[in-house]
Amino acid sequence: MRAAFKTEADMLRPLACLKSSLVGDAEDIEVFYEVQSAAGIPDLVLVIFDHEQLTLRSKRGLAPIDSLHAIAVMHETQSSLIRGDDYITASEISKCTGISASSIAASVLPGLQSAGHVEKIGRGKWKATHEFRSLAKFVCTIEVKMRDWRSGYNQALRHSVTADEAWLVLDACHAKAPSDNSKWFKKAGIGLAFLDGDSGLDAQVKARSRRKMTPYRELLVERAAGLYLQGDVSGPVRPVFGVRLTTTTGPDPRFRDAEGNSYRPVAAR
Repeated sequence: MRAAFKTEADMLRPLACLKSSLVGDAEDIEVFYEVQSAAGIPDLVLVIFDHEQLTLRSKRGLAPIDSLHAIAVMHETQSSLIRGDDYITASEISKCTGISASSIAASVLPGLQSAGHVEKIGRGKWKATHEFRSLAKFVCTIEVKMRDWRSGYNQALRHSVTADEAWLVLDACHAKAPSDNSKWFKKAGIGLAFLDGDSGLDAQVKARSRRKMTPYRELLVERAAGLYLQGDVSGPVRPVFGVRLTTTTGPDPRFRDAEGNSYRPVAAR
């Protein structure tokens, strides 16, 4: 076994390269970092996009939806469309989402209208302009820790409500304590794996799949799609005590200006 990693950031690049050890050998897995979810910021987010849906959105000029309330409202307008309703009102949406009708009418629906996702067909009457489908076939969150497995477990557990699968990956040099407590992970359905720079990635507990289209999941997907369509792979990296922390032994895959990183804009296929 190699020496312990010096920083958690040092684990990101090798983990991204070994992603198939966790989620299978799919060729179209996209890797993102620091994507703000409704339950915190996972270190890595793995996404298999639905490129048909990305293309349809692109052709209509529809940008990803970047608000949890907007996604919840969009979901209800979609349900109304499926039922064959002529329209839906803010009051009806409020009953299903818990968001105040006044906020929906004054802010959320007008915002979705400006973005082209809904249209106003009469006073207080709204309708979706398109079928709201998920932009991802699969999304997975990964929390990375060197040795603090309890903190990592709690973070991965929070992230699990936003994704199909949630994992905690630890430095293999500190595997004993979490291995002895693997029942926590099995009970919660959180994946547990250990990263060794020489021998690779050992998945000890397989993550339980929770595939369900919820506003929390779709917010993470829409934000990842926003990065993808801009040609980016990372959201803003949080400074620690005002300092931008990066790796100590190589380029940090989160930063555009890191040596060895190259980015180019991409279009929906």
